[in-house]
Amino acid sequence: MIKHVGLFLQNHLLQIKRKWWSLPLLLLFPIFIIGVMMVLIASFFSMGNKDDVVAVGLVDRDQSEETRFIMQLLEESSSISSVLDIERMDETEAKQAIAENELAAYLLFPDAFIDDLYRGESVELSVVGNRKQSVSSQLVHELANSAVRHISVSQANILTIQQYAKQLGMSEQARDDFMMEQFQSYLMETLGKDQVLTQEDIKNQATASPVNYYGLSAWFGLVTVWLFLMYHFFYKEYSPAIQQRMMLYGVTPLQQFIARFMMMFFIMMLLAIGSFFGFHEWWAWDLAGENIRRVMILIGFYVILLIQFLLLIELVVRSTKLRLFLQFVMMAVLFVASGAVIPTIYFPSYIQDLLNLIFSYHVFVWCEELVLNQRYYADYIPLIGMSAIGGVVVWVLAIWKGRAAS
Repeated sequence: MIKHVGLFLQNHLLQIKRKWWSLPLLLLFPIFIIGVMMVLIASFFSMGNKDDVVAVGLVDRDQSEETRFIMQLLEESSSISSVLDIERMDETEAKQAIAENELAAYLLFPDAFIDDLYRGESVELSVVGNRKQSVSSQLVHELANSAVRHISVSQANILTIQQYAKQLGMSEQARDDFMMEQFQSYLMETLGKDQVLTQEDIKNQATASPVNYYGLSAWFGLVTVWLFLMYHFFYKEYSPAIQQRMMLYGVTPLQQFIARFMMMFFIMMLLAIGSFFGFHEWWAWDLAGENIRRVMILIGFYVILLIQFLLLIELVVRSTKLRLFLQFVMMAVLFVASGAVIPTIYFPSYIQDLLNLIFSYHVFVWCEELVLNQRYYADYIPLIGMSAIGGVVVWVLAIWKGRAAS
C-alpha cells in the first residue's frame, strides 16, 4: 500500500512539473475575482454603517425643578445620546415636528408629575409617536416604560426618606431641599449605570470594521477556491479498462485518495500560510505568534474537512457532470454558511441553530475571534470530531468501492 501511495505521489509531482506554467494563472485568477467581490461587499456595509440617530422631543407641562433636571440629564446622558437625539420644546412645536416627520416621537411630562411622585401616586410618561416612523416610536416607548419603572423603584425609597424626615422635625423648606437631593441622586445613579436604555450588545465586525472583516473573508474565500481548483487539478478520470488493470496490480481507490489527500494538504497549507502572512502584512493585523499558530491549526482542519467532503461526493456520485455540479454548489453553501460573505447574525434564528453542525462556520468564527477580537484560545474539539468522522466515512466508502469494483 505504501509503495502504491508513493507512486501516485510521484505521479502528482510529475503532473505539477508538466503543467507548471498553468499553475500561476490557476492561483492568481481567484485573487482578482475574490478581491473585487469582497471590496464591493465591504463598501456596501461601510455605507450602511452610519447609524441614524432617532430624533425625540421633550415636552414639560409640569415645569418643576425636578422635571427640568430630568430633561437636562436625558439630553446629556451618553448612554442615550448615542441612540436618541433629544431636544426640549413646547407641545405646539412637538406636534408640528411630528406632522412634518422631523420627530420619531415626543415624551410628555404631565401636570403635577413631581407632586404625584412625592405623594406616592402612580406616575406615567406619555409618548406621542409618529406613524411614519413606527419602529423608532416603539423604541422611544420602550425607553419611557423603562424610565418609569426605574422612577417607580426609586419612589419607594424617596417616600421612606420623606417619612423619616417628617419624624425628625425638619422644616418644610429643608425637607424639600433634602428630597430634591435624594431625587437627583437616584436619577443620576439610574442613568449613570446605563439602566434606562437596556440593549443587547452584539459586536458585528462586518459593520464595526468592514475592511478587516472582509480582508479575513477574502483570505478564507481564497483558500476555499484554491482548494476546489487544486482538487480538480489533481483529479483524473480513468477509463474502465485502465481501472481494471490497476485493480489487477492491487491498486485500490483508497490508495489514490490517500496520495491525493497528502499532496493537496501539503500544497494547500503552503498556500494558506503564505497568503495569510501576506494578508497579515497588508491589513496590519496585530497578532501574537501563538494566535497565528492557532489560525493555522484551524485552517488545517478546514483543508482536511473540505478534502474529505469532496472525496465523499466523488465516492457517492458516479456521474462526472453531476459530481462537479454538486461539489461546486456544496462548496458555495459551506462558504456562505461560514459567515464570510454575510455575517451569521443576519441569518434567521432557525438557521443560526443549525450552523453549529457545519465545520466552515466553526473555522471562520474562531479565525474571526483570534484575528479581529484578539482572543487567545480556540475550540478545536468539534473540528477534531468532524475530521475523525469524515475520515472514517471516506475510508469505509473507499474500501467498499474498491471491493465492488473488483
